[in-house]
Order: sequence, then structure tokens, then C-alpha cells
Amino acid sequence: MLVAALVVVLVAASPSFAAKGKPKLKARTFSSGALNQPIPDAPPGGVGILRSPINVPAKYKGLEVKDANVSVSVRHDDVEDLKVGLIAPDGAGMTLVNFAGGTSLGSGQGGCAGKPLTLDDQTPFQLTPFGPPGPLELGPPYAGRAQTQGEPLRTATGSAVAGRWRLVVIDTLGGFPGTLDCWGIKLLPRRPR
Repeated sequence: MLVAALVVVLVAASPSFAAKGKPKLKARTFSSGALNQPIPDAPPGGVGILRSPINVPAKYKGLEVKDANVSVSVRHDDVEDLKVGLIAPDGAGMTLVNFAGGTSLGSGQGGCAGKPLTLDDQTPFQLTPFGPPGPLELGPPYAGRAQTQGEPLRTATGSAVAGRWRLVVIDTLGGFPGTLDCWGIKLLPRRPR
């Protein structure tokens, strides 16, 4: 009887269990791994589009997004030519980067090495392509945390965690090559309300 009471006390006090005995959900990062994938250059009068998926396993089925952050590492001769977006498994789309200046998003030199640009709704920093950055601005090479230049990542709140997440990189002007080195998404799941 004493052993049974001790087990009940230990389980109830354990930080890994939330109310009602359900495991506490923790944020998890899913990475593309090193891609070093060329971004198609825009043809005359068109755009070059690269779609890169990350598949979140089915074990997360039935959970929805509470919070999301996206990290990206891109090398491009003119980042001002690029638009970067995210598409959730349910088709919800959001613009992350919209014509920032400079020659990279993140400080990587290939693969997942270096410091990426991490897009995060909770940071006060904003991307600035012009001049030296001010106190709450992140300038080129955009290695650090900043808010998106389009829809906030909270747009994904309530989307399914499991499934195919897609980063979309659009090159709007020809003449400059680029490479998607790596990207990742950090998802904090929650149970549906």
C-alpha cells in the first residue's frame, strides 16, 4: 500500500505529466538537413520557384500548432530578388521574407553550418535592408532572430502539426544565382481545444 501511494505521488509531481495524466507537449525542431539546393533563376518575364518540404511524422497527428518559428539559410547574389514563404499542411500560407537586401539570409557558407535567420513572432527585431540597423533592426546578413516581413507565424496557429510543411523560395528577377542551404521549423504543439 505504501509503494502504491508513493508511485501515485511521484507521477502526480512529475513535470513530464500535465493535468489529467497526459504527457506535457514540448517544442520540437524539424530540419531539412543540408540541402545546398539551387534556387531556379527567374526566366525573362517569369519567376523561379523552389519548393522544399519537411515532413512532420504521423505520431503528431491530432495535434495542432500553438507556436512556430522558422529558420532559413540562403545564399544569393541579390536577396532583394527573393520572396520566401511557408505553407502549412492544411494549405495555410504566409510570406516570411519579402525583398530583403544583401547577399544572404543567415551567415552560413553551405549546409546547416553558421547562424541562420530565425523568424519568430516573439522577438522585437525587424529586418531592415537599408543602411546600418537601428536598435531593434536586424540587417544583412540577417543572422539572428527577427519578425517576418509578411503575415506573422501565428497565422499557423491551429494548423495540423503532422504532415508536409513547405518552404517556398521565389526568385523574381533573373541574373543572380542562389542556393537554399538549409531550413527548419520549430513547432510547439497543443491538443485541439
